[in-house]
Amino acid sequence: MKKGFSIVELIVVIVAIGILASIAIVSYSGTQKKAYDTTVQTDLEQMADQFDIFRSRSTSDAYPATQAELESLDINITNSAYSTSVAVNVYACVSADFKSFAIVSQSKSGNILKVTHASDTVAFTPASSFTLANTCSSLGLNYILAGWQSSTWQAWVDS
Repeated sequence: MKKGFSIVELIVVIVAIGILASIAIVSYSGTQKKAYDTTVQTDLEQMADQFDIFRSRSTSDAYPATQAELESLDINITNSAYSTSVAVNVYACVSADFKSFAIVSQSKSGNILKVTHASDTVAFTPASSFTLANTCSSLGLNYILAGWQSSTWQAWVDS
């Protein structure tokens, strides 16, 4: 009678453990990316709410258009969910008449998300068909400020 396991039995067990580990890692990675997107989506919705509050209090019935006006808002983000591998992130864009806006950002998952006044919803846009570089102009809006620029979060974004 032999004692212990044969080399074939050990290899089968090691392969089975490897397969289970790879499934767990892929599942965790997908869950983490979804969490980043959800966090950025929530942040963008809260920013949109702050824009709406600003407009309702504004005597000119306009959305914020300057850094000082943005700094007057209570904008908080979870900066660990945002991509900082891009030069500029979290774009705030307004129309020429300051009556509509869009806020666009890229999460760590690579997905670019936006919230606009027109639909009041966050829309996911594939990164391959939308670039942060021409965000405002592609939406027909004027660029006002970025939240992430030159490797630092700007003053109007509390992180």
